[in-house]
Amino acid sequence: MMGDAVSNQGLADAGDTRRTSALAVTALVLSCILCCPITTIAGVVVGVLAYFATVSGRVSGRWMAVVAIVLGVSATTLQGLGLSWALSVVIESVLTGPDAALRAGTGGDISGFQQAFRPSKHGAIPADDAARFCEELTRRYGRFDRAQLDQSSANSRPGSVDENFTADYLLYFERGLIRATTSLELADATGALSLRLISITVHDDLQGELKYPPDDREPTGGAEGERGRNADDRR
Repeated sequence: MMGDAVSNQGLADAGDTRRTSALAVTALVLSCILCCPITTIAGVVVGVLAYFATVSGRVSGRWMAVVAIVLGVSATTLQGLGLSWALSVVIESVLTGPDAALRAGTGGDISGFQQAFRPSKHGAIPADDAARFCEELTRRYGRFDRAQLDQSSANSRPGSVDENFTADYLLYFERGLIRATTSLELADATGALSLRLISITVHDDLQGELKYPPDDREPTGGAEGERGRNADDRR
């Protein structure tokens, strides 16, 4: 009798023709698209609907609905954490501007100072230029303390074309406060997050303006060299 019951159950399972829930399949697909938080959130919502649709027993796919919910919730949480981190990094970079670079440079780490800047269009800027800029800051104003965004300045404005941010900053030194205009690259040419400095201009009516990097100069062999070669060819 027990054998007959088992046999009957096997026949019932073999004859199970319930269709798989389309909602469950859709939920699993959406939750697997991990690159977009909208799809993972949609995967969770559709997964919940699919789960309740399978409760009646008319359709199968409950396991897919559960997997979609778990995967979607996990992916959305990780994406939210990543977005929060990126926003905090951007906000911190905008609020402090040249702070990290000036700490490195005036502390003797010229390489660290240079690495905080976007490469020049003419290539690497000589370390001597960076060292002279940092040494002159220390000579004029003493030990560097901190930099912070001057939120009262009308010069703080985001770029609309090249994804740059230009603003005035307050630089606190041992011998007083000085203002500087700093340009920050928010994103590079590929659209990737950059947060590297473009330039710093220190405003000082008494001792003169300081700028890093120095104004672009024609590289050796550039236009002047080309004009010279053309003149020689004409001769």
